[in-house]
Amino acid sequence: MPFSKTPLIAHLQYGKHTSRGLSGSWPFYSGSGATVYDVASGDGRHATWAGTGAHWTSLDGGFCGNFNGTDDYLTISNADGLYSFESSGNFSISLRLSAPSGATGSRFVLDNRITSADGWTLVMNDGTMTMTAEGTAVVAASASFTRNGLFKNLAATVSASGGIVLYIDGAVVATNTTAVGVPVVSPEQSVYVGSESGTSAFWLGQMSDLRFYNRTL
Repeated sequence: MPFSKTPLIAHLQYGKHTSRGLSGSWPFYSGSGATVYDVASGDGRHATWAGTGAHWTSLDGGFCGNFNGTDDYLTISNADGLYSFESSGNFSISLRLSAPSGATGSRFVLDNRITSADGWTLVMNDGTMTMTAEGTAVVAASASFTRNGLFKNLAATVSASGGIVLYIDGAVVATNTTAVGVPVVSPEQSVYVGSESGTSAFWLGQMSDLRFYNRTL
């Protein structure tokens, strides 16, 4: 499936590095090994695989991450809080994502939060995708995510003062205009990709082109 060419998604997926606020990019290009290389942060915030699955599969002449739904996940270092976005509370994420029909129950895509405390998550629960961010308020936006094994372009923007907008294949699918506020995550948490805290709710499906931006786009 080709990338969406709508302005927002094109910006999210092809934007320049720091001049457009790109703070991390993991294209899943290597196709082997225990590391998914970050090509944008400038300080090597590579993601590390855990779990017993194969971790990689082919996609569009290249590669993507393959999550077995049992114990596969990635960890991205966040000791300095770069990906907690505490300086302004404004950020965006984008990625390509697929899930099969068997991806039932709670399945975490991204997790950067302390239980019952500030932070943010992207979670699918029985086919409903929800982006949640917590600062001075807990704010969530949800929409249906088709589980048919085909890739979709998924993006979300979070604004401290303007709430959350969720996009699938370039279209706005959910909004919540409640002000999130600026999060205070302490102690800082790693970003878990494909799992809740590396312990449960493991993603079943495939992923590529994960990007974080330190502003809304």
